[in-house]
Amino acid sequence: MGNIVSRDTHRAAFPLAGDSSAWRVDSGAVDVFFVHVNDGIVNAPYKHVLRAAEGQVIFGIDPLDLGDDGQLELWAKGLPGFSLHATTVGELIDRDDAVAAQVDQWITSFTDSVARDIMPVPRADAFVSLGHVPDLQAVKVVSARGGVVWLSGLRAASYLGLVDATDHDADWLPLTLQSWVTVSGSQDTVVAASSAQLHESGTLEEALGKFHRRLLDAERVNRLLEVVDEANLQMDRSTRRREDEEQARDELKRLFEQTDSDAAIPALHEALNAVGAYEGFEFQFPDPDPDASHGDPVVEIAFSSRVRARAVRLDSVTRWWFGDNSALLGFHSESGSPIALLPGRFGRYRLRDPATRKTTTVTRAVAGKLHKYAWMFIRPLPERPVKARDALKLFANKTGSDSIRYAVSGLIAGLISFAPAAMVAVIVDWLIPARSDGFLYLAMATLVLLAVAGCLVQLRQGTTLVHVEGRGAARLTAAIWDRLLRLKRDDVRGFKTGEISQRAFVVQALRENTSGIVSGTLSSILFLLPILGLLFLYDATLATTSLALGVLGLIVVASFGFRQVTWQRRYHDAQQTLAGDMFQFVNGIEKLRATGAESSVFAFWVRGYLDKKQAEIKVERLNALATAVTGSLPMFAAACLFAVVLMRPDGPIELGAFLAVFAASMTFFSAITRMGGSVGALASLFPAYQQLKPLFDPSLEARTSASVAPIRRIQGEVRLDHVTFSYEEAGPQVLRDVSLHVRPGEFVAIVGESGSGKSSLLRLILGLERPSTGAVYFDERNLRYLDDLALRRQIGVVMQNGSLQPGTILQNIVGINSEATLEDAWSAARKASLADDIRAMEMGMHTPVGEHSGLFSGGQVQRILIAAALVRDPSIILLDEATNWLDNKSQAEVMRSIGEIAATRIVVAHRLSTIKNADRIYVLSHGRVVQSGTFTELAAAPGTFQTLIARQVT
Repeated sequence: MGNIVSRDTHRAAFPLAGDSSAWRVDSGAVDVFFVHVNDGIVNAPYKHVLRAAEGQVIFGIDPLDLGDDGQLELWAKGLPGFSLHATTVGELIDRDDAVAAQVDQWITSFTDSVARDIMPVPRADAFVSLGHVPDLQAVKVVSARGGVVWLSGLRAASYLGLVDATDHDADWLPLTLQSWVTVSGSQDTVVAASSAQLHESGTLEEALGKFHRRLLDAERVNRLLEVVDEANLQMDRSTRRREDEEQARDELKRLFEQTDSDAAIPALHEALNAVGAYEGFEFQFPDPDPDASHGDPVVEIAFSSRVRARAVRLDSVTRWWFGDNSALLGFHSESGSPIALLPGRFGRYRLRDPATRKTTTVTRAVAGKLHKYAWMFIRPLPERPVKARDALKLFANKTGSDSIRYAVSGLIAGLISFAPAAMVAVIVDWLIPARSDGFLYLAMATLVLLAVAGCLVQLRQGTTLVHVEGRGAARLTAAIWDRLLRLKRDDVRGFKTGEISQRAFVVQALRENTSGIVSGTLSSILFLLPILGLLFLYDATLATTSLALGVLGLIVVASFGFRQVTWQRRYHDAQQTLAGDMFQFVNGIEKLRATGAESSVFAFWVRGYLDKKQAEIKVERLNALATAVTGSLPMFAAACLFAVVLMRPDGPIELGAFLAVFAASMTFFSAITRMGGSVGALASLFPAYQQLKPLFDPSLEARTSASVAPIRRIQGEVRLDHVTFSYEEAGPQVLRDVSLHVRPGEFVAIVGESGSGKSSLLRLILGLERPSTGAVYFDERNLRYLDDLALRRQIGVVMQNGSLQPGTILQNIVGINSEATLEDAWSAARKASLADDIRAMEMGMHTPVGEHSGLFSGGQVQRILIAAALVRDPSIILLDEATNWLDNKSQAEVMRSIGEIAATRIVVAHRLSTIKNADRIYVLSHGRVVQSGTFTELAAAPGTFQTLIARQVT
């Protein structure tokens, strides 16, 4: 078949000219290049196209005329020891039964060499495959799945976004996974075929020649665009230098004059800036992404700012505008324009409108013109290690007016509490000796009025305190949970799930235990101390004695508190450890019953319970002792005061003065007694903060730094490069030198025995773990330097043993506060083969989901989770044993639907029947990739995969 091209004849590069020419590599290897030639002179560097190994075929191409610029040609250069067999395409087609496979290999490599230089690569909206051409009316970008697919009948389409793909309706155009065609208009005549089918019909040679000319033309256009890109780059650099200079000048001008640059700020940004300024944080506004789906801009801004956002209802029945809560982002009901709703200084909301730049007080009429939903934002804790002052600062944010009200009411309450003592002195010293009945009635009426006033002041003080505590605790608890959700896996690896949740709720639990009692007692003592200073107006000796006894009482209370700290810490530690154990026991209750381990679990629980109970008993004993000692303080103080009176060197004290000092002192000592009764709650403050330190101490990764690349719409390419991983630094390696590559749109399966590292590999892809060595890449960008939170928003994940959340089916699919619609939920349900099941339910999408999903079968739960993973049109879908509860029919329907999705799919599967159509399968064993290939290839080769098949068959 043809002539032999000697390995000695062509050591230099030589042209592959002629559409009808072909060469088979008999030995060695041959590199193929694009070459730009003008008058026989090579005008540009060679561009490598592919390397053909022994047994492969390379095809000739007629040079593409570039006019005065010469020609674009295809050349070859053999490696040492190569030899070629020259033939023709026609002869190759007639004599070689495997020509279709050779053509597919050539087209794939040839296309990749051109497509890899085109940026950005559009994300495919649909994929064609042999026997399946989707409806192309609603799509723009089409690619191929499952090898080379030839399309005919395309109308109004461009190939690779560079050249016309519709010279004639009957033309055949090959698509691969790395190439695409952009279509518009009606495409109802498109048909698909394989190279083998074209071979049988006798049209393969003609179709291959037209493909060569299109691809050469695409390479020509791409080279022209590269020249334009270089020119634009130079212009952009010049423009940026000029803009930087102008910006520097403007900044200098702002030092001396006021500009109106704020007028250019969008209304939404200005409203959010007002909300952020009130709450004490700054919003980060991302640049618009033309490739991104048009979701809610508030959600995108909040995510970029690392601020949690939730929708709240503005119900006029509750008269929300009289509240004093967080700042809100609201909207006009008619125009939809954004406004900032800011709490007033004394408890009434103000409306700030960016459009009019006016601030008005919210009334019922104003509230009626607003949209019924608004956005509330949760201020986060710092990304650095959190100190106690950071938590207190967040807790006390915007409490200035409340603090003033509380202080004023506290001082008034202190004065009122001193009034009876002062009135007793007046009555005893003046009114009774004077027998003035009228003034006695007046004194009685005054005391009644003071009692009413004291009640109102105490009510106001208590209301203010509850408001401050409630709002502060809610903010701090939400910020703690936000921080917990953003911690790295290594930061919480040593804690059990139940233990972590207990630590996160410690602020709320502390508030429930100490609310009112401790704060009220402390405030009473603080506000009564200055009042005791007034006693010096009556008698300095008695006043000094009272103050000394008061300080002594505080020292006694503090000593009991310090003695309790150690036991309080032990109590909290034991309680959280027990909560973590109980969470694990409940989750594993079926396994415990199956293995008959109830007795062992009970014995284990008893040990933890005893630790908790011993610490609790010790705390209660110290509490009882503190209560007893401080309870006797008023009597002891009274005896001391009487003793001082008896031993006065300067004679007896006036009865009125003594009674005033005595009454005020007893009020003060009663407060100390109440404080002694709550010393346990006081002593729990420090251990409670210690419980939060594991959540506060780690430093979060700063996602706003220059070292982290922003994430736009990813194409879906995933690559692991020589990854080694272990959960502990000195622990066993779970993954060992693992390398795999998933191209955009591919269906790749990962299989292996239990413990082979499959789930760990998915955790690395999700960024939940970091490789010990090696790297994970998305679209050729290292995950270590990407915003993994933004990345995970573009990944749909269904993990094994997933569960539903209480709510409705709709909420479980689209989530809460999601921009996804009901129609999006139905579309995802159809893809997950769930739509018929939901229609059969009486309440449809609004069917309630209970705590344990008891109304749904295991298969329905899995399909709801799959629908939730698909609802946001992810670029990558990760399924970890996600169909193990489905019957064969449902499993086939789900996998067929997932197979039609224009996304990269990575599936960890135990049931091998789910991955027969995978483009590639990686087989893991003991943390290593031991095999890779298609299902058919692996099933025919001896090895681990064959063993797995045999186990499932038998």
